[in-house]
Amino acid sequence: PVNFTCGSFSDPYEYLGDIDCAFVFSSCMTSELMAELSAAFGRHCKPGTIVITTEFPLILEGVIEPLEDDKDMPFGPYQIDLVENL
Repeated sequence: PVNFTCGSFSDPYEYLGDIDCAFVFSSCMTSELMAELSAAFGRHCKPGTIVITTEFPLILEGVIEPLEDDKDMPFGPYQIDLVENL
């Protein structure tokens, strides 16, 4: 089944861990938004998740800082593997 969800990837409580494949129309996104999106995928997504972007790529490596009031939220370094670049 396909599920569409309306939410904000800049909200760390918007859970993205169930995603198998995501398409992001990134043509109008700023570099700051792409950084937030990259951190959201890095925080929640399981290995093997496929993310397709249009104009701008995700940031492939980074460090997610712990949330001040929630030490149970995942944090730390993340790495996204680039499979193909067209």
